[in-house]
Amino acid sequence: MAAKKTKKFVRKTEKKIEMVSFTLPEIYGDAEFVLPDTDQMPIKAQRMIRRNDANGIIEFLQDAGVDAETIDAIDALDAAEFVELSKAWGEASGIDLPKSRA
Repeated sequence: MAAKKTKKFVRKTEKKIEMVSFTLPEIYGDAEFVLPDTDQMPIKAQRMIRRNDANGIIEFLQDAGVDAETIDAIDALDAAEFVELSKAWGEASGIDLPKSRA
């Protein structure tokens, strides 16, 4: 019986990360966030977020080369402010969020 061949999953090319930019004027004035397009968030990070583990986002940002100052600014947000960041980030990434019926 032949030995089982081990699979080696190696990307053929380096993954290109597209960045988007936006501001949160009510929170940080005209300071610009430059973050990776949300479409490029790995499944691993999405799974962590669904388990309420915010480290998934932080790891994604670090892996994409986002600077420490920006990550610290995100870490300093409270829950309501993070919702605002998420909306602005999604809009910058071209995601249409549903409107509230309220």
